[in-house]
Amino acid sequence: MSRLGGIICGILLALTAPAAGEENCFAFLNAHPQRRELPKEEAERIQREHIAHIEKMAKDGHLIAAGPMMDGGAWRGILIFNCQSPDQVKTLAEQDPAVLNKRLVVEAYRWNNTGGIGVEYKKAISANPNHRGKMLRYPVALLRRNPSAPVLSEEKLAQAKNRHAERLKRLRVEGKLSVAGPFEQGGDLLGVFIYQPMPKDEARTLTEGDPLVAEGWAVFRLYEWLCEEKVMPASD
Repeated sequence: MSRLGGIICGILLALTAPAAGEENCFAFLNAHPQRRELPKEEAERIQREHIAHIEKMAKDGHLIAAGPMMDGGAWRGILIFNCQSPDQVKTLAEQDPAVLNKRLVVEAYRWNNTGGIGVEYKKAISANPNHRGKMLRYPVALLRRNPSAPVLSEEKLAQAKNRHAERLKRLRVEGKLSVAGPFEQGGDLLGVFIYQPMPKDEARTLTEGDPLVAEGWAVFRLYEWLCEEKVMPASD
C-alpha cells in the first residue's frame, strides 16, 4: 500500500458523545454483495485504481485516514473523511473503481469524535514530503445497541454519561485510547473506539470495562485495522 493509501439512538448516543472534539464522516468499506471472482490481472488492475482514487481523495483534502481491516470478514476497510455529510462521501465513493466494478460498497455516517486525526501526519509530510511511516495495528471496538438495554431515569442517565466520559478521558491520558465517538443516525450502530496499538486481548478487556458495555447498554465486536503511524492521534 502507498503512503497516502495508508493514511489510509437516543440514550446511547448521548452516552457516547465526547464533551468536545471534531465531526467527520466514518465510512465502512464493505465487500459488495454481488462481488465475484475475477481474473488475477483484472482484480489487480482494479485494486491499483482503487488505491489511486484513495490517494487522490487524500491529496484533494477529503480523506484524512484510511486502511484495511485485518479480520473484518465482509468489512474490508475504514475511510475517515473531512465532509459535510455522508452524501458527500457517497458521491466521492461512486467514483472509486472498486465501487464501480462491484468489488466494494461504502456505508458512511457522521462521526462526532475526540479529534486530532491526521494532524501529526500533516506535520510530518510538511517537514518531509517523502515521509513514509510504518503500518500499525489498531484495535477497533464497534459498539451496537443492546436490544435488552435497561431503561434509565434522567438521573441515572446523567451518572452513566459522566462515568463513560471520565473513563474515555482517563484512557487517553493513560495512552491507551486514540480516538472515540458516536455515529449520527446510525440506528443500532452506536459508535467506535479506536485504541492505540496494543494486544487485541487488552483492548477487549478495556472495552468490557466501559460503562456502556459493563452495565448492559451496549454490545461490541473487536477488530484490527491497519493504518500508517502518525495518522491517528496520540493520547493526551
